[in-house]
Amino acid sequence: YTKEKEHFFQLSHQLLYVHGSQRVFGCLPYRELAKEILTTQVFQPLVKLICDPDYISQTIIWLLCTPENIAIDNESFIHALRSSSNLNKLRVIDQMLMTEIAIQRAKDTAISSNAGEDIKARLNSLLDMRIRFLASGSEDSRSQHSLGSSFSYN
Repeated sequence: YTKEKEHFFQLSHQLLYVHGSQRVFGCLPYRELAKEILTTQVFQPLVKLICDPDYISQTIIWLLCTPENIAIDNESFIHALRSSSNLNKLRVIDQMLMTEIAIQRAKDTAISSNAGEDIKARLNSLLDMRIRFLASGSEDSRSQHSLGSSFSYN
């Protein structure tokens, strides 16, 4: 920590020397105050933020998510549900799906009511199977990765 702070002080000193005027840089109290502020209020918080794993993940997602590739295909979504091992997250996804289905119904989209009910039933079936499997604590690898022959990705 002390070496990092010393390095930031040196960096601040160099920045003030390069970008500051001769008169301002010659004022010792101003220079020391500016170095302290830059070090403790700019550089250290910036490095802490940049090194935070959540910030890194969010930045990567933000960089990769352009309007043309935000949509996730059915197969990837189903695979993500099947491979999830967090029971709480699956329950939240189930609630979010029900909300989204209700929103789409309210908008009266082009999906017929029978097709919408079929999609809802299949997603509920998949989520219920996965939630039951995780809740039971079963270690059967066959049941973990198989959805049965009646399930269709479409």
